[in-house]
Amino acid sequence: MDYNIRRRLRASSRWKLRDEQFEAVATVILRVPGYFILDYWYQNDINNCIPRSFAWADVVSSGFAIFAVIQGVLVLLLPLEQLVMLYMHYLTIAVLAAADTFSNYYIEGEKRLVSQWPDYGTVSFQGFSNMLMLQKSLFDPHNDMETLFLRQQVAAIVFHTLVATFVTFFLDLDCNKDKILLLVYLVPVFARLAGFPVTELHLTHNFASCFVIFLTVQYIFLCVPHVFRFLKNMYTSLVEMVEFFGPIGVVVTIWSRLFVPIQLLLFWLVLFTTQLYNHYLPSHNTAVAPKSGTHAATSISGVVSGVSSPVVGSAGSSVSSVGSGAPGEMWYLVIVQSAAEVCYTPLMLAGTCVAVSYASRIILSLTRAYTAGPGAAPLPDDLVHSGWTEGVTMALLAVQTSLLSMEMRERLAVLAIILLIVVTSLVQSMYELVEPVVLALSAQGVASFSRHARAVSACLLLLILPLYMVYMFTLIFEQDFWLLLVVSTSIMTSVQVLGLLAIYVLLTWDAVYAQPWPGLDDLVYYTRATTRVFEFIVAVFVVGAGVKECITGMWSWINAVVLLIHFYFNVWQRLQQGWKSFLSRLEAAKKISALPEASPQQLEAYNDVCAICYAEMTSARITHCYHFFHGPCLRKWLYVQDKCPMCHAPITLKETINPQTETSSSQEDLVAGAPPSPDSIERELGANIPLPDDGDNEYLSLINTDDEDTMDSAKEEEFSNADDVREEEEVVEAQRSQNV
Repeated sequence: MDYNIRRRLRASSRWKLRDEQFEAVATVILRVPGYFILDYWYQNDINNCIPRSFAWADVVSSGFAIFAVIQGVLVLLLPLEQLVMLYMHYLTIAVLAAADTFSNYYIEGEKRLVSQWPDYGTVSFQGFSNMLMLQKSLFDPHNDMETLFLRQQVAAIVFHTLVATFVTFFLDLDCNKDKILLLVYLVPVFARLAGFPVTELHLTHNFASCFVIFLTVQYIFLCVPHVFRFLKNMYTSLVEMVEFFGPIGVVVTIWSRLFVPIQLLLFWLVLFTTQLYNHYLPSHNTAVAPKSGTHAATSISGVVSGVSSPVVGSAGSSVSSVGSGAPGEMWYLVIVQSAAEVCYTPLMLAGTCVAVSYASRIILSLTRAYTAGPGAAPLPDDLVHSGWTEGVTMALLAVQTSLLSMEMRERLAVLAIILLIVVTSLVQSMYELVEPVVLALSAQGVASFSRHARAVSACLLLLILPLYMVYMFTLIFEQDFWLLLVVSTSIMTSVQVLGLLAIYVLLTWDAVYAQPWPGLDDLVYYTRATTRVFEFIVAVFVVGAGVKECITGMWSWINAVVLLIHFYFNVWQRLQQGWKSFLSRLEAAKKISALPEASPQQLEAYNDVCAICYAEMTSARITHCYHFFHGPCLRKWLYVQDKCPMCHAPITLKETINPQTETSSSQEDLVAGAPPSPDSIERELGANIPLPDDGDNEYLSLINTDDEDTMDSAKEEEFSNADDVREEEEVVEAQRSQNV
């Protein structure tokens, strides 16, 4: 019984989780049309928000434009329950519009049948008995006019009854009078059944339409109090939010509700999928492919600075529309053109940047899963490896190049360039994810062959892909500062991967080799130093080219800002980090050289392993706290901190240079097998024990004084007791002698 109850509770909890997931998915799907409304308003009605004059037509047009903006914002901001109610009203409007259209179509169909068969206009409803006596099916198209007449009327009655049912459900109407009034579009049908002339049947349709408008106005009038109550509650909530979070917090909250990444992604995917479908339609071939014998030669600086006609035009000449044979061959160009065709408004650009971010994150996740294998840890929660770096990069480049204001041909060329730059940034992010996995794998040495193969193949891909991109960049574009900046980033990525492979080989060999390799640390350092020096030289060369371009007259604000950023991160910080690393290694080498080496007798007397690497010691260095370590192990430890690994006593150059007086006796003790001196034991055990304050010393001295007095009195009492015992023994002996 208890098991069944627990099983039902678990089932109910699972259903609850599914309901929450369904609500989340429904919320995202229901809010996406808000972006379509705002995008349509931006393309068509943004200039109509302010009336051009006080004419009635201009005022009404401005009202509709403002109403569209309000509807789009409401779809994005309303809670789910109220959003569903709003959609119910949207569906009601759509159903009533369909009913009006069908009623008009019904009347036009009746007129068309009268024009084909003049006697059809004289057919009318003769009662249910006549309908039941018909021997032919109502759904047979070859029936006579009476059966055709009845089929038309039955279809209209069923449709308008369904419309009234849907409206009743959407608006949740309880009053039967309101439900019956929704059947007003059946008036033309019943008029036709009663023999009303077909030529005058449109009057009944006009009456039904006017009556529906009257019902709509009545419903809006009854909803006005609810609207004012909603506005009042919204204003109260807004005031409370301003009091708790402040104006900036409220703006950030509203902004986060308006621009949700997953909703923008879905909005962009709908547009992009529609464009792809249009490209691959048999009757609509707008795919793109390069013309034969055409080479694109342009400069990235011209694109980034916003030059459109001569510069971008030459790049755009390499992409144009082709016939039906191209889509299967140049599919990637079709994708780029489809992306360019849905990137001409701010909302579309935002959706494109979000799509690039999600695609980058998927690629980074696949890279992490491929290199680390099954059970790999998720991506770190930082901005660099989340994919948003690539999305922000694309947004900045699109704004700088004025991508939205370009024509289709120019926009296609510029978007292709921006995507190549984004791919360059993505490759660098992929390298930053692969590097720690490869280093950890090389340090293990016992991993499976498949893990090593995946790591090496990922490194080879990151080595070849940037070089191929450099080749394509130099082949397509002219040489300038921006090309040099992009190419230098790709080259540095390839050099970093090459250095990573070299370190991987060294560490893997050291892990497989049984004996320790003393010179491994120096080889790894020299390999990394060579990579860093090459990166530094490339960065300095790029800065020099940028300064030269600014001096020669091709200066611009964007070039200056990018140049300063590049100098700070790629030159100044690299120089600081390299110099700091060099100084730390130099100081560690001085400390190691100042420490005395252990003799064979000392190592034999010590008879222990190195506390850092746990390997046997054939040679060792002795710290001033009399601990033995391998020299290379201790040097690598001193790169990190300048304290003893065992007792955390500080290892400074001043203390290690003058240890003669202390080490002589300690070395003799170690050789003789004697324990270290009490001073060394006290220093080792009390290295991390804080000394007491003066007050504590006084308190301890008083305690010690009291303890000494107590011990003296105890000794005196013990001595007095001994004298008494001795005297008693003498008395007893004297009595025995007298008795004898």
